[in-house]
Amino acid sequence: MSLPCPPKPLAVATLLVVGALGLVGLIGLTHQAEARREVMSPEQKQQLERAERLLVEVVAITDRGPTDPGPLVEVVTRRLREIGYTVVTDPARPHDLLFRVKCEQRKAWEGTLASGGDADVPDSPSRVWKGPACQLTYLLNGKKTGWQKEVRTDFADAAQAAAAAKAGDPGAFALAKLKDRLDAYDFPIRAAAEWGQEARLLNVLQQPGTSKTRTIETIGLLGDLFSAKAIPRLVTALKDSDTAVASAAAVALGNIGQKDSVQALSAALKSGQPEVRVAAAKGLGLIGALHGDYDIVPPLLDALPTTDLTLKIEVVTALGKLPDRRAHEPLLTLQRSLRNMRTSVDGSKEPSSGKPSTPASSRSIPMTRSTERPRNRLLAAYLCAGLLCAGWAGQAQAQAMGDEAEMERLRAKAEEAIATNDPESAAMHSGKAALMAARLSKLNKDQPIATHYRGAEAFLRAQEHTYRALALFQRAGGTTPASAGVCYSLTLATQSLGQALPLLDEGRAAAKDTGGEKLRDAAQEWKQTVDGMAADYQCR
Repeated sequence: MSLPCPPKPLAVATLLVVGALGLVGLIGLTHQAEARREVMSPEQKQQLERAERLLVEVVAITDRGPTDPGPLVEVVTRRLREIGYTVVTDPARPHDLLFRVKCEQRKAWEGTLASGGDADVPDSPSRVWKGPACQLTYLLNGKKTGWQKEVRTDFADAAQAAAAAKAGDPGAFALAKLKDRLDAYDFPIRAAAEWGQEARLLNVLQQPGTSKTRTIETIGLLGDLFSAKAIPRLVTALKDSDTAVASAAAVALGNIGQKDSVQALSAALKSGQPEVRVAAAKGLGLIGALHGDYDIVPPLLDALPTTDLTLKIEVVTALGKLPDRRAHEPLLTLQRSLRNMRTSVDGSKEPSSGKPSTPASSRSIPMTRSTERPRNRLLAAYLCAGLLCAGWAGQAQAQAMGDEAEMERLRAKAEEAIATNDPESAAMHSGKAALMAARLSKLNKDQPIATHYRGAEAFLRAQEHTYRALALFQRAGGTTPASAGVCYSLTLATQSLGQALPLLDEGRAAAKDTGGEKLRDAAQEWKQTVDGMAADYQCR
């Protein structure tokens, strides 16, 4: 069987690398938009791409009833015109789309799915928010399409907020604050990306005076659209003096994945600023994961000896996304050195300050002794993501059909999910893979091999619980100490590993041809990962 690998570093983004990327975190994936567009007819897609004249309809409602939406209409029409749309407010005039904005002092829920899709995107309508909010959507040929965005005030009770600010009418106060939020929220470029208008987004980048935040968000949207036309502009942005802009360009080039992207990212990885080198490694990893281009491997291996731990983590992540035997020996050497380093650091005692430990997401380079231990422990464990997968890629591809192949497919789906920072899906796929391992243990008449599969089942259950803990931690905002639910999931992971390790010990000799030795090593590394997460989450 192919080996389950611990989470790639991207899966623990807030624990390891997100701080170094700065404003790159503003870049959001728009796969939901692509999914919606896939169910549209070619004529509908063309209509969206050609949309130029927008009918704007704005409704304003307070506790006293409907009120004049004039100030809100002004800000919506002005923002849309900024990127070249022609805006009309008379329904009798010709228009391509209806763009609707509904602003309320107390939001009435209009609904999205309970989970999945846009329901999990931060700027989509909240199912629990009852305070002031504006909901944005559009209609194509008189029908809703599923695209919904929402802006909210930073207070839930307009009456209390107005009284505290001595602002008089709560309804007017809430609508004024919502007007400010609409002025700050860049809904026009998100709408342009939803409609597939890459030319309009490129024009935004070329406009003089475009803000840094808008530039970064637009670059990310072009990457999510896989816009080959944007490559020359993004290659130029990769050399921008602002490292946040250059880093955003690196990730976008990785999403697009053309040959020109590989060359530009390789150059940035070799000689760019530290933050840009990290983003370039991430971009190369995206090319490997999304486009299967093996040209990414040599530049990543050249960067592997770096002393920058943040960059090293991203390079290892990238190498693990596209298994290649050329990476096996360098990663094995690195794993051994880090294991020795971790042993050295863990063997020393640190003075207790009596203060809570700093969450890993807020730590920075250079590291102190107190931050070095968890980082090195986690990196050494996560190396298995690249090491085992790179060394045994051929074996995974040679899987026989049947239950074992299905188990491998589910395990691969879990890895894909964690690579896109979706630990909930990773947990689901790991749980299904564990069920297949259980089935294999029952069907196999060779007792040692059956024992091996029982160990694999327990290991996959440990992965499921670990991913579940990560999902719960992220959902709760990523703050420590973690909730009881997070810590309980990690406890279940530890218990599953306690079952897995002796079973894998017992069955690894008989399962040599199916990776028994490596699977046992991977389980041991995973145990160290779980222990490290429990410590960082302050569960113990």
